[in-house]
Amino acid sequence: FEALKRAAEAWLEPAGDPTQAVPLLQRALEWRPADHDATVLLSDAFTMTERLEDASRLLEEAIAGHKGRRSKELAILQQRMAHVAFAANDHSVEMLWLNAALDSDAQNSEAAARLADVATEMAQWDVAIKALKAIAMMKSPKPITRAMAYVRQALIAQHQGDLRKAVLLARKAQTEDPNLEDANTLLLELNG
Repeated sequence: FEALKRAAEAWLEPAGDPTQAVPLLQRALEWRPADHDATVLLSDAFTMTERLEDASRLLEEAIAGHKGRRSKELAILQQRMAHVAFAANDHSVEMLWLNAALDSDAQNSEAAARLADVATEMAQWDVAIKALKAIAMMKSPKPITRAMAYVRQALIAQHQGDLRKAVLLARKAQTEDPNLEDANTLLLELNG
């Protein structure tokens, strides 16, 4: 089982061939049908090979197995559903799955960052703010830092015409990271 997973992971590397990983992971899941890591890897392989219906079906079954109980594993599966929606160019569904992933694991900084990006692109300001606030509450989020989350909230407040809130959030960003150029530039612009 472990050898099959390792071989599949090698095929999923950037220089690999994900089509070669699919049968290895399918065989691995025959041995251990409920294995989380193998399920995630197979969903990635399906997505990379544009077998989006197969990926979606596999993930739906795995998600159903969680019976609504929130966990990091459930969040990862929901995040993979968002990847499938992204590959299908369905950003509304992608946003819904990322939102579900963040609800399942409030410390999932990758899901929160992507949710903030997608919601901002779609001008869904409440959803973007929710994701950015979640990032600002995390200990060490990546790829968006806490300071950058404050800057992005400030930019949304500025866009919505709430300059007072924008200044407050830009100051929070500056306090969080005094060297963050975006925060300093935004404060100069808002105070100017």
